[in-house]
Amino acid sequence: MTSLNYDANKLPLGKLSDSTLKKGFQLLKDISAVLTDPSISMTKFRASQSQVLLRLTSDYYTVIPHDFGRKAPPVINSIAQLKLEAELIESLGEMEIAAELMDHVLPRLLLL
Repeated sequence: MTSLNYDANKLPLGKLSDSTLKKGFQLLKDISAVLTDPSISMTKFRASQSQVLLRLTSDYYTVIPHDFGRKAPPVINSIAQLKLEAELIESLGEMEIAAELMDHVLPRLLLL
């Protein structure tokens, strides 16, 4: 997770919700649409492609916190970057399920 710059201090894995992951995924879908068809920038968002990518990336990093230290967060402006973030969302979803199981199933097993 650290290699993907995910900031667990701002949003611990136990605090993840399905709606948070869905919001992050939706923002990645919007970024993908703009990367695939730059004309969407003007028709849907009424701004240049670079402005839209900057805004969507900022929104994404707000929903799914990252830690870039003192560096400026990189704009997600390539398919390669988009794939990395999609993998992060997928990993977080799997961890959220595991954390939920630990919270609900493990205490019951300990009672047996």
